[in-house]
Amino acid sequence: MGLVLQDLTFVHIGNSDDVKGKVNFAKRWQQYNILDNIRRFKRVPYTFQRRDEVVACFGNFEKALTENELWELSEKIKPRMQRGSPPVKHQEEAEGGGLIGDPLYKT
Repeated sequence: MGLVLQDLTFVHIGNSDDVKGKVNFAKRWQQYNILDNIRRFKRVPYTFQRRDEVVACFGNFEKALTENELWELSEKIKPRMQRGSPPVKHQEEAEGGGLIGDPLYKT
């Protein structure tokens, strides 16, 4: 669910509500697709059975990072923008691309 919320946030923040005074239907279409995926995935119940050999493969998750450790690692890899600093352009933006995987949307 976290990735879905992240996707919705990026679509909301990264795209204006209107383009040249008209509704930005590309933004609304992206939001619809994200929410439609949730609806489709919730339609079918998933009945996963625990498989100890799979859990053992991951070392029983004993070396899993805490939420705070993951946050700090994320900050090291991709720091959030500080107030007063210019926004960082990512490679996709520098190349003129829009949202990943959307051939109709270009910035």
